[in-house]
Amino acid sequence: NPTTGHITIEFPPELKNVGLFDMMGQKVMEIDLSNAKSQYDLDIGRLANGVYILTAKGYTNIKIIKN
Repeated sequence: NPTTGHITIEFPPELKNVGLFDMMGQKVMEIDLSNAKSQYDLDIGRLANGVYILTAKGYTNIKIIKN
């Protein structure tokens, strides 16, 4: 589902960081989850509209569409 600015990431305790990449493969964000509990509110409002990929080592990538 498209978003205009905020997404909530729910994650297991062993996950410490995730990366957000544009479709050209450039990292646009590195999110440190080490101080978060089991979910994190990610603000992508400042990013240009487009498709992004949320990645975490050992987990399935998630496609995010920002409108």
